[in-house]
Amino acid sequence: FAFVVLLYLFGPVLVNQVLRIHSDSVTAIRCVSDVSAALDSPELAALTKIFLTLCVDYNIRVEACHIPGDRNILADPLSRNQFGMFATRALAWCNDRGFHSGWLEQLALM
Repeated sequence: FAFVVLLYLFGPVLVNQVLRIHSDSVTAIRCVSDVSAALDSPELAALTKIFLTLCVDYNIRVEACHIPGDRNILADPLSRNQFGMFATRALAWCNDRGFHSGWLEQLALM
């Protein structure tokens, strides 16, 4: 579901791109890497149809890579509504790579 929302919201910005997603969800990785894995569930099959349609509409290729949960330092607190922890970790991650974002700094202070 998150991948469908991502492409729905940001598809126009990602036109003609390769999108590499790192996730600790084995199910999500299987569904993106092997579309037939989603056909066992009617719900996943419907989402996969939307996902593939968006990929074709925007000419986006998605590569999904599994990362272990203990290395999932950004998405894990975000998925648990721990926004302050997410912002602090994301800010450190971005600063280490030379990216600066004012909204992350404000969120980290909350």
